[in-house]
Amino acid sequence: MALLQALCATVLEGPPPRPAERGDYAQNRWAALRFGPRAELIHPDGQRVLPAPELAHELLALVEPAIHDLGTVELMRALDPRRCEGDRQLEVARAVSLEAVCADVAERTVRSG
Repeated sequence: MALLQALCATVLEGPPPRPAERGDYAQNRWAALRFGPRAELIHPDGQRVLPAPELAHELLALVEPAIHDLGTVELMRALDPRRCEGDRQLEVARAVSLEAVCADVAERTVRSG
């Protein structure tokens, strides 16, 4: 939620962003779904490809002033662009079991609500 708020505040403060090409969006979506944080994504400028964590760091730098203005710095520290939920689930499954993955997801979901 904090990232979404910072994105909205940033867009409202600056010039409207150039919409991404539909093909770029579709490719990035597929790559993100397939490779998670190890994806190579088309930069919004449409001229280069970057690893997802590098693009995420660029996005975080863009919204940093809004993060400070909104007072959500601590919430944003929890984000780690190098990892995703799937990474955690695979680690739990390999270390314990598939049942442990289900228990871990359920426990964290209940705790967050």
